[in-house]
Amino acid sequence: MEFRTRRRDFDRPHFILLAGGRDRGNEEAAKVTIEAFNETSPERFRLLITGPWQDMEKYVKNPSIELLGVVPREKLKELLAISDYGLSPLFSCSAGKFIKVLAYFSAD
Repeated sequence: MEFRTRRRDFDRPHFILLAGGRDRGNEEAAKVTIEAFNETSPERFRLLITGPWQDMEKYVKNPSIELLGVVPREKLKELLAISDYGLSPLFSCSAGKFIKVLAYFSAD
């Protein structure tokens, strides 16, 4: 609750994608998620993407998408607490999906 109270913007849902290490599955998840959210009005959401994906900034066309880079554990707790939805796209490989889902559940 302490982290949740730090959030200022409650008029639109916040999504988070934990797109961890630089493997093919995480790269595919980050790219497809960016493409999908690029098509949505910025007033309707905020999307946070963690992981080493700053080079994908060239694909981001929507100001409501933020590439955060690799974040420390304490910051990750805050990001999970302020988010309404955790995204865990399933692709050709697992891309750590079970760990991500557990992190989302633990953040409630």
